[in-house]
Amino acid sequence: SPIWGVAPWMLDLIGLKFLFAHWLGKSGSALIAVLLISNWQYIGIPMMLIYAALLSIPEEVIDAAECDGITGWAQFWKIKLPLILPAIG
Repeated sequence: SPIWGVAPWMLDLIGLKFLFAHWLGKSGSALIAVLLISNWQYIGIPMMLIYAALLSIPEEVIDAAECDGITGWAQFWKIKLPLILPAIG
């Protein structure tokens, strides 16, 4: 809310008050604002589950992959992602 909302005040604190707009009041940005808010609402629990799945990967598997020379993105695509697919599903 431009009258009693906290966003204008917070943006003013960091010197970005010029970025504040009535996102839900404009036809061009209302759909995008609602879409972003909806996505933000439902992203927390899946991120926690994926993070927990990544933490549950045994270190032995990662160490063995590194001994075989698999590092970086290849390690993610070939080792970690297949192991966390059940949590993603």
